[in-house]
Amino acid sequence: MKAVTSFEIIDNPAFVKDMQMPELGGEVSLYEDGSVFVKKTGRYYAPEKEDSVFWQMRQDFDKRKSIKPGDRYCQSRSARSFVIRRYGLVA
Repeated sequence: MKAVTSFEIIDNPAFVKDMQMPELGGEVSLYEDGSVFVKKTGRYYAPEKEDSVFWQMRQDFDKRKSIKPGDRYCQSRSARSFVIRRYGLVA
């Protein structure tokens, strides 16, 4: 899993379940795109290829929503640019 900002979560994926992920710091909320929100730290994480089950969730979600790999790159880049212009920094 890689840390991401909330701006990098595309198309408002639905909540799936709460679960324990000690490697990320405890209880997390899992979403249908394979991303997780760590309740203790308030950080979001997105799956990488090594995260097989979560990566497959991401691939299935993207296919259903017609999201292309480039869309994720553009979304995160444009969102970051907006925040930088508006507020001066990105978390």
